[in-house]
Amino acid sequence: MSPRYQIAREEENLKVTYPLKVGSHFDGKDICRHKIGKRRRDREASYLKKRSTTDPDATLQYRPGTGCMLSYKAHIAADAGGIITSVCVSPSAVNDSAKAPELIERHEKLLETPTWIAADSKYGNQECLGYLQAKGIKTAIKHASTNNRPEYFFKDLFVYIAKTDAFLCPAGKILKRKYKNYHTNQIYYRAAKEDCLSCPIRYKCIEPEKTGPRMVTRFDNDYFEKTQYWCNSPMGKRLYILRKTVIEGLFGDAKAHHGLSRARLRGLNNIEIQLLLTATVLNLKRLYKKLNAETVEKAVQKLANQFQNLFLVIKVRFMGRVIEFYI
Repeated sequence: MSPRYQIAREEENLKVTYPLKVGSHFDGKDICRHKIGKRRRDREASYLKKRSTTDPDATLQYRPGTGCMLSYKAHIAADAGGIITSVCVSPSAVNDSAKAPELIERHEKLLETPTWIAADSKYGNQECLGYLQAKGIKTAIKHASTNNRPEYFFKDLFVYIAKTDAFLCPAGKILKRKYKNYHTNQIYYRAAKEDCLSCPIRYKCIEPEKTGPRMVTRFDNDYFEKTQYWCNSPMGKRLYILRKTVIEGLFGDAKAHHGLSRARLRGLNNIEIQLLLTATVLNLKRLYKKLNAETVEKAVQKLANQFQNLFLVIKVRFMGRVIEFYI
């Protein structure tokens, strides 16, 4: 049962320990790891002011069929074999990409910097991609945007021509560069009005009530071009398919058999401890499957025989923390 909570519209008496709103759009100049995935305008962040008086770290999340509830997000990094290398926790209202730098830095404390990363589209914004690519990581991540006009041509069907700095539409017409929005680091391209008016497939590109020509935008950097190239490479395709079975399988196993579907405690630090313990169990299960079962049992029995106490205390250093097991 989830605890009863009161919605506080004002944060006067609450101590918020996590920065949720840190600025406007990324301008493409300086990548700040503390601002990745946390840039929100006031109208987009109004619901972040709603807090629980008993668990101020948790934020509200709405899902169709389940309604609105207080929740957290669990972030996991794992290798191709399903061994978890780093974990972290954030409020549910924070974008997934906000925890990408922390996941990578925790991974680097144990292992070297990865050469490839496959992740879902929530990690595919330009600031997160820029951070990962600056570290020399090849990103097999889909574009973090959706088509808000599903019945019309999406921007992916428009081919960008770098030599002339223009786009080619599905009908073969040119969209020339018009201006740049320096606040959002986006360049706008627009077709000629007469080309759109006489186009035979105009109904698939522009709404009937609009009289202006079609426009498309692109960010003034090559982060998305590099990501698209790596996603379409043989290695990128293989890793992206593997991600669905490895990462989603870890989350499914943790929720179905190890209680990760519910927060047992309150607060980011306590939830992270729960996630660390769950990740430790998942790693031990996979190591047990890979190693010889008899060898593991003999090693544990030999270790237990060295202790005369009633309780055997096993200390495991995992992801920079020491966890004690009592047997």
